Amino acid sequence: MVRALYLDRNAYLLPEFMSKIKILFFTHNLNRTGAEVVLFNLMVRLDPNRFDVGVLLLGEKGVLVAELPEHIRVFKLHTEYQLI
Repeated sequence: MVRALYLDRNAYLLPEFMSKIKILFFTHNLNRTGAEVVLFNLMVRLDPNRFDVGVLLLGEKGVLVAELPEHIRVFKLHTEYQLI
């Protein structure tokens, strides 16, 4: 069986036996700053029927974490190191 997924007015065919594409984003936090807002907008606009989305936070969570939909998984890495 084949089902059609629609994204941006284009039809994508995905066989029933194929799993979702897994994407894990890495960032320091999800505060309301430039790059984090762009990442947030990207994650919430990815089709949850086609993509399994997660975000790995290396620092504090940030205010945007509470606004993420439930299908986006959030992982917190406790580390003493910081991104350069």
